[in-house]
Amino acid sequence: MSAILLILVVTAADVPPAGDVEPAPPPPAEVVEPAPPAAPAAPAEAAAPPAPPPPAAAVGEPAPHERLWDDLEHELEMTAEGGIDVCEALSLPLSLVPGVGSAVGTVSEWLCLVPAALAVDYVAVHHGGRDAFLWQAAASMLLGKLAGDALSTPFYVVVGAAILLGIGVPIAAAFIAPELVLLTAVAGVGGAALLIAPVALLKDKIGEWIFSGTFYFLTNQVHGEELKKAREGTWLRPGLGGSWWARPFVLMGTAAGTRAERDLEDLVPIWGRWTKARRQGDLLKERMRRIGSDVLLDPPGRDLAAMDGTIDVLSYSKAAVGSVGQATAIAGLGVGLTGVVLPLTGATDQQTGDIIGFTGFGIALAGLGIYALGSTFDTVRTFAVPCAYGCFAPEPGIVEAPAPKKPAAKKP
Repeated sequence: MSAILLILVVTAADVPPAGDVEPAPPPPAEVVEPAPPAAPAAPAEAAAPPAPPPPAAAVGEPAPHERLWDDLEHELEMTAEGGIDVCEALSLPLSLVPGVGSAVGTVSEWLCLVPAALAVDYVAVHHGGRDAFLWQAAASMLLGKLAGDALSTPFYVVVGAAILLGIGVPIAAAFIAPELVLLTAVAGVGGAALLIAPVALLKDKIGEWIFSGTFYFLTNQVHGEELKKAREGTWLRPGLGGSWWARPFVLMGTAAGTRAERDLEDLVPIWGRWTKARRQGDLLKERMRRIGSDVLLDPPGRDLAAMDGTIDVLSYSKAAVGSVGQATAIAGLGVGLTGVVLPLTGATDQQTGDIIGFTGFGIALAGLGIYALGSTFDTVRTFAVPCAYGCFAPEPGIVEAPAPKKPAAKKP
């Protein structure tokens, strides 16, 4: 018993009091060194920006070179005529050579049916929506040309008769009633003009009617895939690679074939030359702009002041030469009739009257020659207007839209 008490006393002496107990220090925390900053990653290679999409027409609107024209029939007629006139203008120097001139002119007219038919085919398909396949244009132009050539001889017969009428009636009146010679001269010249103008209009229209009627009979209006297939099959490709001659030929054909419709005021001597020149110039400016926009796809906003000035100079120069020729012919006719009338009235002897008369009629013939000289401005226009517009301009014209570039692949 005493041993147990001794153990308890010793144990109690070894335990400190509760208030004096010091808490055990916490174990030291594990020191974690911060990780070194990561090296900045190499910037990924920037992707190449995609190529901008090619300009497209508005929704529901055809591309410029596929836009339909409201005046298709008139455009086809001028396109056909202009294509033939281009070859005539190109062969003009050779046609002036004696002995071969007529042969060269005839051959060039027939050879030009081929490029002219190509141009007609292109316009009909892309701007008329018709299923032309070249042979329709060639056949229609052939029939129209044959009809025009067949009517040429009767036309010149009528022109000759009208000229004889304009000169013969005043001369006959001078012997019958000298006091009415001036009135009969005006009536004779006016009657000749009124006779020639409708015959010339009818001659041109018959050929155009045969061409247009045949072409519209042989072709049909197509849409959708059929129209797309026809457009892809046209041989004339203005601006595309391989058709180096297409752009100048289209521009020259437009300049050569543009003809304003005849008007009654054109029959008025001298004044009619100027009114027709104004309408001709305005029409040519309009057609050149439309051909450049819709066929060649030239960029908008081009400065065409040089072309407009060239058209005005050529149009009004032709009007000036024509009016001078008409005025000279009328004055010469008046002098010639005066030489006929003076001996009849006893004012001069017959020899003096004959001299005056032959001199006057010679002046009249010179006036007709001056009037015919005005047609040379048409040949100059065939080359000058396209050059002023840009016959070999750097614009690419109708080109295929480039495929969009794929973005560059990122490096791993």
